[in-house]
Amino acid sequence: MPVFYARFRTLFSWLAMALILRIAAGCSLTTTEVEPELPTGRVSDGNTLVYRSNGVPVVAHNDSSLGTFLTSLFGDNRPVAGNLIGSNELIIRARDSQNEAVGGQTRHELHLALPDFQGVGTYFIASPYSYYQETIPTKSRNNQTPPQTFYPTTAATVEVTEWNPTTRQLRGTFGCTVADTTTGQLVVLTDGHFDVIVN
Repeated sequence: MPVFYARFRTLFSWLAMALILRIAAGCSLTTTEVEPELPTGRVSDGNTLVYRSNGVPVVAHNDSSLGTFLTSLFGDNRPVAGNLIGSNELIIRARDSQNEAVGGQTRHELHLALPDFQGVGTYFIASPYSYYQETIPTKSRNNQTPPQTFYPTTAATVEVTEWNPTTRQLRGTFGCTVADTTTGQLVVLTDGHFDVIVN
């Protein structure tokens, strides 16, 4: 028993030393290893809109959970919606939390307005109806911080790659830089794509 214990202690010491040396040498993880990939299609077969906000993945979708069903039943909009107003004004809205957010966790909301929608093509995002918001909810409902709102700063575009007027299936991509006009803070939205059924 003492011989076995001595061997085990020696092996453990070597493993501990190797771990310490690895930590001291620094971490060599790549971006793809520490950041999850964005979904490439519909999530849970529901409306889906995804993008990166300053490199951080944001995924908004309508799943088949009880929370999503109840919010739609009582008149609240689902997390991801596309609405065609009149004959050619398209609004796409997405937020990445369908339930009340946990205190301290950032909630993202994005509105994309295409005022002259005609089907497949490239569209400039219209401001002020297009905007991006970040909110950090608190646990107290009586002490909520207002959202920080950002507006497109350049000729931001949405590329509609698929539109079926019969099924109302809409797919496309987007990307832009948005700014808080009060503070000048910038947020870069990249790798954006959506797959929605338009109301």
